[in-house]
Order: sequence, then C-alpha cells, then structure tokens
Amino acid sequence: MTAAAFAAGYAAKAFKSHFDLQHAEQCRLNEAKQAEQRRLNELNQAEQRRLNELNQAEQRRCNEVNQAEQRSMIAEERARYEQRLFDAAFHAEHQEWRIARTAPARSKAD
Repeated sequence: MTAAAFAAGYAAKAFKSHFDLQHAEQCRLNEAKQAEQRRLNELNQAEQRRLNELNQAEQRRCNEVNQAEQRSMIAEERARYEQRLFDAAFHAEHQEWRIARTAPARSKAD
C-alpha cells in the first residue's frame, strides 16, 4: 500500500469518524428536543386538566347555589300558599261564627 493510498484511507476513516460523531450529536440533540417537547406536552395537558377540574368545580358550585335558591323559592311559595289556605279557612270559620252569633236564637223545637 502506498503512502497516498494509506493517507486516503486514513482520511476517509477520519471523515467517517467525524461524520459518525456529527450524526451521533445530531441524534442526541433530536432526542433532547423530543424529550423537551414531550415534557412541554405533558405540562400543557396537566394544566388543561387542572383548568377543566376548576371549571367543573365552579360549575358544580353554581349548580348547587342555583338548586339551593330554587329550593328556597319553592319553600317560600309553599309557605305563602299554606298561609293563604289558613287565611281562607280562618275567614270561612270566622264568617260561620259571626253568622251564628248574629242569627236569632232558635227554639229547640225547630
């Protein structure tokens, strides 16, 4: 083997070795970028889940408040209705009492 052929072979090996190093470094950089992207995706997904949970909790709280208000309104309406029934019954009973009080006394024979 001549010196020129040896030098050419050595240069080719050196170039290949340099290329392999560059390729390995590029692969390492790509893997690092992909790992960082996965980490960012996981962070974004975790944040989105947290926001969804907060929104759902707020919605549940609003629903509970609305239901409590509805129950309160129904209870108030029921109380007003029962008061009207009581007032009507009392008025009818009071009217009967007034009529009985003002009616002429009847004999026991009637």
